[in-house]
Amino acid sequence: MAIVGFVSADESLQFLGDTGNVAAKLEAASKSFGATLVVSAVALKLAAPEVDFEKTNVLIAGKPEPLEVAVFKEQRDLHTLLATIH
Repeated sequence: MAIVGFVSADESLQFLGDTGNVAAKLEAASKSFGATLVVSAVALKLAAPEVDFEKTNVLIAGKPEPLEVAVFKEQRDLHTLLATIH
């Protein structure tokens, strides 16, 4: 579950809440990995429980433990994943 909103003091948007913060950190991690997508292992298992994937850990500022994630470096791997989701 996510509670998301925005605060606008100018033209920029700020995400509110833990879910938005984690999403922003995973998006930043995709750049450091040179990946198309970095997704939490929990979210991926919920979306595609039958898919087996390689996992790694990402440190998220403000979180006591690393977050287990899957890294999709190639766009074709993401297309394959999306084809398996019903």
